Amino acid sequence: MLHQPSLNGFLAVVALVGLFPACEQSQKDVLTQFEEEVGSTEQPILGIAHAVMLNAVGAVVANVRFQEHAVGTRVQVSGIGLSTGIHAFHVHANNDPANGDGCVAPSFVSADGHYNPTNAVHPNHAGDMPVVFFSTPQPTFSGSPTFGFANFITSNFRADEIKGRALILHALPDNCANVPTRYEAAGVPGPDAATLATGDAGGRVACGVITD
Repeated sequence: MLHQPSLNGFLAVVALVGLFPACEQSQKDVLTQFEEEVGSTEQPILGIAHAVMLNAVGAVVANVRFQEHAVGTRVQVSGIGLSTGIHAFHVHANNDPANGDGCVAPSFVSADGHYNPTNAVHPNHAGDMPVVFFSTPQPTFSGSPTFGFANFITSNFRADEIKGRALILHALPDNCANVPTRYEAAGVPGPDAATLATGDAGGRVACGVITD
């Protein structure tokens, strides 16, 4: 599905791919196989930066690659094992030593807030990116995991600019700091501080530091 560029500079292509048996394979092995399967139709990019994302118990759940592009950066995400549905995906600043450094499990608060060098308002932080959708497990295969894949271009940052920053996959979708008027009409209050800051994306379920 192709989405037109949004106000915060994205051209996004998000695809849901099929599932395959995961029995007797580690999650990391299944992720590698998944990337090989995707490569048959969507060639993995050869980037100048990358990140391996781990969940709270240290299991690999996503590989992320960044590549230079004429308008900024191309980003490719291959994920496995997160809950079915939409997960917010952001670059976090990783710039406050008081909170730790990098990805300290299980809370990953060490990643600090969204990467936002211009002090913009969410969803216009430089670190704001499209969500990643994870598929439903295949009931035919016992133990089959979920899979997610995203491939998009952003003008929010250059690949070399975000090295040393941290990536976070969240438990919930990002509502882009928006509370629909139909909810407000039903008595639901407008956007609060959490909505305006993070889009109500929920807890941090995976983290990875961006390196060469």
